[in-house]
Amino acid sequence: MQLFAEGLDSQNFATRICCGRHLFMILRCIPPQLLNQLVDEKTAYDMLNHTVGLFKNTKLQKTGKTQKGLAVKLGSYLQHIAFEERKQNKLKQAIVALKYEMVRTICEDDKKELRLDALTNTELNDSTLPFIIIRIRDTDVDVRLQVFKKLMKNHFSISQLTTLDLYQVIYDGLKNSSQKVVEQCELFLQQSFGKIIQDDQIMQEDSRQKSARKSMNVEQVNHIHEAVKRFLNLFQIDKTLIFPQLYSTILDGLKAILKSVHQDELSTYFRDALRNLSNQTSGPEMSFIKVLCQMSQNQEQKAQLQQQMNLIVDHNFPEGTQFAEIFNQDLDLLQYYELLQLAQLLINQEEIGRTRLLDRMVEFISKYKKLDCQRLHNQKFNEIYEDRSDQELESRWFAQHHFEMPIIKSYYELMIPSIKVIKLLVSSQDQMAEQVFKVIQDLQKQIIVENIQQLEQSLQVRKEERENLEQEKEALVKKKKQNVQSLQLNEQLLEQNQKAIQQTLNELDKMKQHNKNIDIHCLYLLDALFNQFDIAKIEDRIFIRLKTIITTISEKYKSGDDCLAKKLSFRCLGYIPLFGIDVGGSTIATLARILDQSIPTQKNNDNPMTITALRSILDALLMYDDDQAWVIDSETYGKQKILQIIMKFAFKSEGVIQAIALEGLCKLLIHDKILKPQVWIAQFLFLWFDVRLRSQQLPLQIVTSFLKLYITSSLQFLRIFEKGLELYFSICCYLHYVKDQILNPDLFDTQQWQENSLIQAASAGIKMMSYKITGQKSNPSLSEFKDILESRSLESDFIGPQERFIMYLCKLVSDHNNIILQKVITQVTKQADFLEMYDIKDDDNNKLKPKLSFYQSLIISLEQCIERLEKANADVKNENNFLKVLQEEVGLQAQDEGQVLRDAIMKDFELQREDANNLVKELKKQGIIIQGQKQKEQVQAEENYQGESDSDEGVKKKRKQSSDSEIPTRKGGNKKRR
Repeated sequence: MQLFAEGLDSQNFATRICCGRHLFMILRCIPPQLLNQLVDEKTAYDMLNHTVGLFKNTKLQKTGKTQKGLAVKLGSYLQHIAFEERKQNKLKQAIVALKYEMVRTICEDDKKELRLDALTNTELNDSTLPFIIIRIRDTDVDVRLQVFKKLMKNHFSISQLTTLDLYQVIYDGLKNSSQKVVEQCELFLQQSFGKIIQDDQIMQEDSRQKSARKSMNVEQVNHIHEAVKRFLNLFQIDKTLIFPQLYSTILDGLKAILKSVHQDELSTYFRDALRNLSNQTSGPEMSFIKVLCQMSQNQEQKAQLQQQMNLIVDHNFPEGTQFAEIFNQDLDLLQYYELLQLAQLLINQEEIGRTRLLDRMVEFISKYKKLDCQRLHNQKFNEIYEDRSDQELESRWFAQHHFEMPIIKSYYELMIPSIKVIKLLVSSQDQMAEQVFKVIQDLQKQIIVENIQQLEQSLQVRKEERENLEQEKEALVKKKKQNVQSLQLNEQLLEQNQKAIQQTLNELDKMKQHNKNIDIHCLYLLDALFNQFDIAKIEDRIFIRLKTIITTISEKYKSGDDCLAKKLSFRCLGYIPLFGIDVGGSTIATLARILDQSIPTQKNNDNPMTITALRSILDALLMYDDDQAWVIDSETYGKQKILQIIMKFAFKSEGVIQAIALEGLCKLLIHDKILKPQVWIAQFLFLWFDVRLRSQQLPLQIVTSFLKLYITSSLQFLRIFEKGLELYFSICCYLHYVKDQILNPDLFDTQQWQENSLIQAASAGIKMMSYKITGQKSNPSLSEFKDILESRSLESDFIGPQERFIMYLCKLVSDHNNIILQKVITQVTKQADFLEMYDIKDDDNNKLKPKLSFYQSLIISLEQCIERLEKANADVKNENNFLKVLQEEVGLQAQDEGQVLRDAIMKDFELQREDANNLVKELKKQGIIIQGQKQKEQVQAEENYQGESDSDEGVKKKRKQSSDSEIPTRKGGNKKRR
């Protein structure tokens, strides 16, 4: 071992590898305990130190992978070397250095094989655990799978995790994009549950030896009950109600337990739990019971349960009377929430039980209860469980959709599930509305009016008395001979007056707060009612009554009041446009003016009023097709103007408001509710290609998902995307050649008119317009493209989007001498796959059948582009090679048709120039494009632009390469130049 350890430090690569392999073969044969007895301190230190050196000395890529992999293998054995505290600090430091390199390889190495190998061989302990579980987010599926396999192999249980680590593990595992990882996470949870049952069973056996009074069956039941409680308490579900995604993930974890091999043990627990459901049943247990009942009512999930589990739910589900009795007790927030969701199932309910439950639900929504969601009290938080303030939670609540799992932070958020239960218990939504109206009417009777008026009058009298006393005091002070007794008496009266005023003010504030709380209660009820309405079936009388209640409450508070009652009344008013553009037109204009007058900022921008205005307008525009204008105070707001105001928030805001604006505009585009959608696609591309958006998870996810869905939805949308890409490049070229205008650096981290940014944008755009059908589960746009090409019923300017984009780039070069685009064209022609996917000779039915005019029109555009580049003394070798490939494909066929097609496309390009000019004006108006001095552009072609080489295998598959001496042909082989 000493010999081979010294060889690890050799300057010769082959020697290092040879010695390392021999040392590895020795170490794998020696048990860890014997290794500690066998090696002396010097040998141990040399092995550790030189192994660390293998990690660091990896300059060459090919040798580095082999050497680092060998270092990982050696480290898997050497990390177990023991040392004595305080005596061998040198050895201790070497072990720490080795473990550091192992962990760094897990987290930072670019090669997935090395990350996987290091993860497999690193010891699992308290110090390495945080670095191991974070790899559940690794880009490679095998690494993610290995995390859970390693935890299971080491018999690691979720009970050994901190609460925050537990949340991260189950969230990253169960919400993973790979189904294999999800299944492995479920197995890990099932193993952890089994371990808890096993531990409790051992404890039960120990206690049984001391006392044998209880029967075996009772002991077994108690053992299962305690194990389930212990397992559920680990999740602290009651503290996750303010994080709906985390809460739903925990429920998914409970489903995994129900699908496990422990159903026999759990059947006894659920039978007793359902029979004895009461206020003594804890909130987490109610969550577990609810999950089982919901699975039993879902046909797909029902099959994953044993028959006895389904029978237990059917035979033991509580009756309405039992629910009513439980609701009559004092429960915590989680208990109420789970009980309401259980009541929504209403399995085998009799009429008497439904009636009693309805009465209890009406009583429940009419009496306020002081309930608040408890939170974890940690010094550290993570992105799964964030440290959110009350203001942030309020903004999140206002921002959520009605179909999303709600944020439950207090009693008021229970109104929505409560109204849903009432809806299921009554015969119609009109009856549901009447029940709620009756509760609101009873609440409003409790509003104090006369006493407030009396107190205000009394307060006015007290203030007048104070003024008189102050005037009297001032007169006494001015007298030459001051009467001390009179002054003292005056001061006493002033003090008594001030106390009386303060007491009156306190009483007045208390009464006003009482009234405000009633208004808040009523508004939460109305909000819940709106969420359960079927808008199409609502009667006019109901709508009028709703609007009257909302406006009456709203008028009590000034527009600038920053209070919950005003925000809620504004939120309820935001529902009115959903009942029709005619009845909600004035509301839309009001909301639009609020948005127009507000200034988006990247800090403190999650204003509930702004959120409500955005949500309301976007939902209304999504429901109705009318492209009309609304007027308020002589200010006109047309649909296009409103949309541009919303786009302002997409550009200039961050967080919740930016996500709402982006998501709403995406929905409008997907449902084809916007005129000239290519203009909006171009604006989306400015956001999508910017570095700042890519640092924000939710907005980036929204835009990326939208673009992928939009392009694959239909051929029409695919062509619109290509036109949006044209507009984007048109504006970028405009910015490149205009000396004093740039993208606002406060909004953008990337000046996208620079050459490297244009190359990246073109590369991403052409990849998204790929013609490859094979391997795609669903791509209606390409299927439609194929059908249209085969039918030959094409429009006069119809051409494939890839070819059209290349023609547009050529036009920018030809018309405006945009030499900067040469590398862009080179990159696009290398990545375009239309040559690979087209089949002119009809030999392959799986490929697209283009018209010959597609090629000829592109050839003409390329020839003009090359001519312009040659005048600028540019090297056009790549362009000529691509041109020769096209010419070889079609020869002289369909030249006239190609010219006609190109002329039609050029006309469309000219028409689109007006859209580009208008968009530039709008971007200037919104402050997206501003006056600014350009920095000197630094273009480093070798470092920043890595084009695909002609020998690249991927390029060979995409298109045939040509050189100055050879012209590639379509069907294989090369023809000598004639």
